[in-house]
Amino acid sequence: MHRADDVVIIVKDNGIGIPPPVLLHVFELFTQSASNPAHAEGGLGIGLAVVKHLVTLHNGTVSLSSAGEGRGTEVTVRLPIACRSAPENATAQTNGVMPTRILLVDDNADALEALGKLLALEGHEVRLAHSGAAALAIVDSFTPQIVLIDIGMPGMDGLQLARLRPCRSRPTAHVTNSVH
Repeated sequence: MHRADDVVIIVKDNGIGIPPPVLLHVFELFTQSASNPAHAEGGLGIGLAVVKHLVTLHNGTVSLSSAGEGRGTEVTVRLPIACRSAPENATAQTNGVMPTRILLVDDNADALEALGKLLALEGHEVRLAHSGAAALAIVDSFTPQIVLIDIGMPGMDGLQLARLRPCRSRPTAHVTNSVH
């Protein structure tokens, strides 16, 4: 329900547009259009999921429309001017996942920052490392429960890092080949 005192922000472009089947999923994590892979390069498909999460946290709504490929996109954000009271369980909600200590290791600074912010928004305690050496320095003072490591880093790659450090209580490690 929209109130008369909502602030409405509309951003409209005449760019590449979004195919109708993709419109149904644009606010889901890692959603990208398969019809135009050149534009997805370097992106993770998390931007709109973060936008939706932030707008929802502020008791607002966000919607997106497009007439299809090559016909532009329109994004509408509605936010209350005066904050409405948040639901009682809003702060404890993490999509059914308990808050976790997570270490992210990737030489792609943009991807690292974006994923770190998204995980922190979900209530997790996140540390970021731009290299294998930086990750080793972090685990001296921070014991992660989960470690996500880019496999293709320069210097010490993700596989070398995952094999190198025995932990007191071994975290779950996931080595990925990040999109660069």
